[in-house]
Amino acid sequence: MIPLDEAIKLAATLYENGNPIRPDYLECLYNYAKNLVPDGGIILEVGTNLGDSTIAMGAACVGRGIKIYTVDPVFRTGSWHCADAHNPDGHWYHSSYEVWQERIRKCGLEGIIETFAMTSEEALVGWDKPLDLVVIDGCHHAPEVLIDCQWLEHVKIHGYCAADDWFDEIERTVRNYINGKPWQILHESTKPQDGYMVVTLLQKKRGGIMNYLERMKILRAGESFDGVDCLTAGVEFGHGNACEVESGEFYYGLCRRNKFPLVVTTGCHFGFDTAWIAAALKENGIGYPHLEGKVITVDVNDYGASKLWSRLGLDNIRQIVGDSQNPKTYEGQIPRPISWFHADADHSAEALINEFHIALPYLDRKKCFFSTHDSRLDARIGPGVQQVLRELQDMRSNGQGWRLISYLPMRNLRGMDLIFLSNENY
Repeated sequence: MIPLDEAIKLAATLYENGNPIRPDYLECLYNYAKNLVPDGGIILEVGTNLGDSTIAMGAACVGRGIKIYTVDPVFRTGSWHCADAHNPDGHWYHSSYEVWQERIRKCGLEGIIETFAMTSEEALVGWDKPLDLVVIDGCHHAPEVLIDCQWLEHVKIHGYCAADDWFDEIERTVRNYINGKPWQILHESTKPQDGYMVVTLLQKKRGGIMNYLERMKILRAGESFDGVDCLTAGVEFGHGNACEVESGEFYYGLCRRNKFPLVVTTGCHFGFDTAWIAAALKENGIGYPHLEGKVITVDVNDYGASKLWSRLGLDNIRQIVGDSQNPKTYEGQIPRPISWFHADADHSAEALINEFHIALPYLDRKKCFFSTHDSRLDARIGPGVQQVLRELQDMRSNGQGWRLISYLPMRNLRGMDLIFLSNENY
């Protein structure tokens, strides 16, 4: 994958003055290709024009086995006239297929980008490839937009559509097309005041609700026995860097049993641990929407975990990219008391104590859980857990905190320490 700043520079080479008209748009599509499209996936773009957006997306696909198909009749005729209500006189677009192919080659993206010098109506004939992301940015005249919308029929469940210039005929046409269809608008751009173009992101939903067995089939794909005592997650989910499959099942059961409104985790990595938690909280709301819980997860890096969560149909996760040991990371981000705080980032005693101190003001005073993972593998964690317990006991002695402190050290598999705190009467 080519870094974002280099991708913008590549796209800038398509402009005579070296300055892209919309670097924010290029960054948006780069991130969509990076975070929403799985390795080996397919992107279909309508409206190549100069090709800067195509190049930006292509840069995010290098080394990932992703294919981009871009459709534009301008490459067949050398010019294309398009008019719409916003611009009734229309505009002539000029380009050359040969020049465009040379640009792709110079950017090192041959083999990733394939161009169809034709209209959507022509390219749709016989199309049979499932799509992960469709980008609609062709002619803005309603009849053409309506034809472009037919690409949505080829998008996979939980796949996406990015519609540019979300105003006037494009907005009306797309809205009318998806009415009654399993599409949800995830992010809707408002009409720009300065005439600049805006992007709206949509996602295709399953006709029904993804159930437990469907999610488990995905989460347990590629698992393997570690040769000692546990099942290790598949390579695409982080393998040994993810929690054991058995721990994921434990997290799932704990959330199903307790119906947590809010769980906060640290160190999500590829999102495997968080997915088990979020799946349970999501399923708590089946038939009882008010019981659906949310997850906030904090990691210093973004490893693309949202791709897994999207595959699982989990829209109840909010990811914060930041330092889990910095109180400012959480400011304004915790909407309600935390039912369970799971610390699984830095495994040092100091880090665990720091995260406990940060979590403390947010923990539910009625009852809650605090836990950490890998305590059997990493001896540094133990002293941190003991310090947390001492502080909780001191709080209780001073008439603060929780009356009940229940500690469960689990020393099988990779180890887990679970602390239950409660002020309820038993």
